[in-house]
Amino acid sequence: MLEREKHSMEFEDSDNFVLHRQRSYQDNAYEKLNLSAFSGAVPVPKNEVSFEDLKLEVDNVKVIYSQNTVKQSLRKALRGQAKRKMLHMKPEATVEEIMSELDDNFGNVASIDTMLSKFLMAEQEQNETISEWGLRIEELLLHVTRKTRLDEHEKKDMLRKRFWRGLRNEELKNATRVHFESKLTYEELKIKLREEEFEIQISKDRGKQKCSRVHQSALNAKDEGDELLKQLIRKIEDLEKKVDDFKNERNLESGDHRNRDTSRHRGGSRGHGRGNHYVPYNRSKNEASNRQMTERSTGTSENNNHLNV
Repeated sequence: MLEREKHSMEFEDSDNFVLHRQRSYQDNAYEKLNLSAFSGAVPVPKNEVSFEDLKLEVDNVKVIYSQNTVKQSLRKALRGQAKRKMLHMKPEATVEEIMSELDDNFGNVASIDTMLSKFLMAEQEQNETISEWGLRIEELLLHVTRKTRLDEHEKKDMLRKRFWRGLRNEELKNATRVHFESKLTYEELKIKLREEEFEIQISKDRGKQKCSRVHQSALNAKDEGDELLKQLIRKIEDLEKKVDDFKNERNLESGDHRNRDTSRHRGGSRGHGRGNHYVPYNRSKNEASNRQMTERSTGTSENNNHLNV
């Protein structure tokens, strides 16, 4: 297929054909290359990147794509003030010249001492994973190396020390102390830390699940206890109601007995009263008769005595 294309285009030699293919690949690469948007606004808007991130991105694609492809993609990526600055430059400006001009206007103006101090004082933030923490200090050190020259060994050693010493989790730090002191490389130490972080997270998840089960069991036990308490309260209320009903029945029965006793007592009193009235009347009549007989006897005796005299 390539031979047919070569002959059809009637190139004089294979070098011209290879050049043609390279340009075709570059054109296709240009269509696929999209740099992140950058406007230079502060704070960095959503869906945009900082100048340092854009600079790093351009440095990486320069070794893959052609100068023209990178420049055209950069023109498409710039917005706002950054795009206006590029439009003021000559059309034939190279990628390096464009990035240098942007660096003068939007680059980091902090001194080397300031950036180095920021790197050495950096610490892992809360809820920041090991991978995120590693990427952050790598970027901080990258800013330092752009201001001063550091060899690769010195750079890796600085990363390794700051990476471990800046850990926030003391449990993770103590678990990996032996790896740090064994002079592992930065990459090896990061792998060990990620493995340990994974194990610690699994243990925490298991603990949370266990606590969740215990909590659920406690809730279930509480619900069962509440239900038993409600049943007990209902039984006590039913018992109190039965006791009240029983007392009411006893009170009614006692009232009926008292009424019957009162009726019998009233009837007996009337009969007894008439008997008492009759007996004293006869006794008085007898006593009156006896007194009359006594008086007669006394009178007769007195008369006889008078006659004898």
